[in-house]
Amino acid sequence: MASLTRKIAHIFTGDILSRAISFLITVYLARVLGTEGFGLLSIAMAYLGYLVFFADFGLSNIAGREVARDEEKRSYRISELLALRILMATIVLVIGWFAIPFIIDDSQLLSLTRGFILALIPHAFLVEWYFIGSQKYQVNALSHVLKNGVYLILIYLFVDSLDDVNQLPVYYISGLIVSTIILFILFLKNRPFQLAVRGFHILWDGLKAALTVGSGTFFAQVIQLFPPIAIGYFLTNSDAGEYSAAYRIIIIGMLIDRIFVQLLIPNLSKQWSDNSEVATINMDHTMRLMLVLGSMVSIGLFLGAPDFMIWVFGSEYVNSIPILYILSFFLFFTFQNSLFSHGLIAIGKDIDYLKATAIGGGIALIIIAVAASQFGVRAVAGAVVLSEFLIGALSYFWFSRHMSLRYLIPFVLTILASFVAYKLMDIVQLYYWLEAIIGALLVLMMLLFGRVIRKKDIAMFRTKLGI
Repeated sequence: MASLTRKIAHIFTGDILSRAISFLITVYLARVLGTEGFGLLSIAMAYLGYLVFFADFGLSNIAGREVARDEEKRSYRISELLALRILMATIVLVIGWFAIPFIIDDSQLLSLTRGFILALIPHAFLVEWYFIGSQKYQVNALSHVLKNGVYLILIYLFVDSLDDVNQLPVYYISGLIVSTIILFILFLKNRPFQLAVRGFHILWDGLKAALTVGSGTFFAQVIQLFPPIAIGYFLTNSDAGEYSAAYRIIIIGMLIDRIFVQLLIPNLSKQWSDNSEVATINMDHTMRLMLVLGSMVSIGLFLGAPDFMIWVFGSEYVNSIPILYILSFFLFFTFQNSLFSHGLIAIGKDIDYLKATAIGGGIALIIIAVAASQFGVRAVAGAVVLSEFLIGALSYFWFSRHMSLRYLIPFVLTILASFVAYKLMDIVQLYYWLEAIIGALLVLMMLLFGRVIRKKDIAMFRTKLGI
């Protein structure tokens, strides 16, 4: 098995390249389409995100967990998991195609969304879950780079104004198809279909298992996908574009969180089944690292928001700066939420995951809708932060019933350290980007001094990384 260093390197390399390309796509389209056109695109992609979710409904998480297990311990075969994904995608495509006109009134947005809906078919054959479960992260790295690379080339060649916005689904799906084909060829080389589907009853059991995890994931995704839709519905497409631009900056900071999630589920799942005491010790180390990394990235984005926003998107998106200020807190809570919500999935506590995300996500739906309809786009950003905190708190509550961690005191110390760093930078008044760097380093030093992260935590990760 590859070392942890190599796994992180593969995830990081693939994500850094694919996200760098994705970021170039975002910047190019945001500047070419303007706030209104970028808002249209963001809303359409949010609808696609929901449909992709319904076509998967938590099955990828279950599939990754199943692949990570020894073959004799699997509840579902590879062929069964793939067959279920294809079946679900086909059903969602048909329902979505005919249902979406009852939701969207704007003809241009309807046309754009229907174009993106067709991506459900190649997405069903995208077998990233197999390589995540088998921890072959370099394969997924290649997949992400190909998908975004083809999309970037096509939009750069053929999109230069708002008039070209309806062609975007064609270019997006083209990149997805290239990635899917390459990944599926590599998938077939592992001869995954030696065991055939055992019958429809197995697919039905898999669907019920996916519904448990997927229902929780639905509510968890409210925070990511619902805000652009709510803003576009209650406010304007331009407001949706300004919010989405700020959120794209946040996505960059979530790269570390994505690495963590891809490593957590297969590794924690195996550790929990083999030795729960070792799993608890490693989870404590990981928890402390995520507190430190989350706070450093968040305070950096908060302090550097004005420079980062203008550098990337230009002066047209100056109204996105206050939104980015608010969403920087969301990033910190996302790190904590991932720790416990995905931890519940990893140790097989799907029902508790559903409880936490259903309650938190249900409340999130309400407060985001109220914020958009009554108070404006900045209030939506605040509602997003509050919602992420709530889901994370609920996930921690249920996770702590299965694994005892000394979390609350380090959490409070991290919040205090971030506040002190902000106040110090507010007094100094330097360039925003310089404040971001110094502020993050100040947080790190204070957390080291406060023993939120300790020598044994660092030693453990150095051992894991082979340093």
